[in-house]
Amino acid sequence: TGPWKSPTTTKLDNPPPATNQGKSGPKALIVTIDGLTHAALRDAIAEGKAPALQGLTLAPAWTGGANGTPTEQRTTGHPGWATLVTGTWVQRHAVRWDTPDQRIDATLAPSVFAFAKQKADAAYLTAAVASDASYAALLAGERGTLDTSLDCAGADACVTARTGQLIDEGYDLLVAQYGAPAAAAADGLRSEGYRRAVSATAAPVDELLARIARRSTNDANEDWLVLLTTGHGLDAFGAATGVQALGEKTIFVASNKALTALPAAGEAPRLA
Repeated sequence: TGPWKSPTTTKLDNPPPATNQGKSGPKALIVTIDGLTHAALRDAIAEGKAPALQGLTLAPAWTGGANGTPTEQRTTGHPGWATLVTGTWVQRHAVRWDTPDQRIDATLAPSVFAFAKQKADAAYLTAAVASDASYAALLAGERGTLDTSLDCAGADACVTARTGQLIDEGYDLLVAQYGAPAAAAADGLRSEGYRRAVSATAAPVDELLARIARRSTNDANEDWLVLLTTGHGLDAFGAATGVQALGEKTIFVASNKALTALPAAGEAPRLA
């Protein structure tokens, strides 16, 4: 993984190019939004606060592994993000806590970026853009798998601007992390501040989807997979307690494609 760089600006002034940069073919954007619950996203879509997201298939999902087994992990930020980028539980990725010493085990749990780089002849360009710089350290044991890694120092507007720029430049695999809803959740999931943070985050995600749509219009062979998710749920007070309870384990997956692994609506997470 390359150095985690902090951008000097947060605004993308130039409109998307009329002609696509980079190569065509399969591409993926994964957006993870800390503090966004399945219920809050469902309500935002229903209330018309996220028009572009209405085209995504939304389903509840679960995290935290299976209670009482080696897969059980804390339902907090770092273990959840490690699962997101490796597709494994704690017994493989080894991230147990939200402390600075935690690292993903790159041998047992190579990241999605590492898998992309295994196909060397494709020359896929990979990037991670994060509002929370602490996630970068989790990939410190994996070298050469990220072409670009950007620390937006808590500014979600920077995440949108830089991810949009990388989409325009033709990157093939991007992970973008937003944090505003998590910061606002401390006021309660029914608070006006939390509702505003959810809406304020949905709008920039709409912008990223619009940029992808422009690229697909320019080139019918450009095939995008878009995934929207979060690393963990919250309790009734908006806190990430880390326990194996329904609220903390319930997350969501939204996709622009039909995914057979998505659970049926209303399926409960495994608590035992």
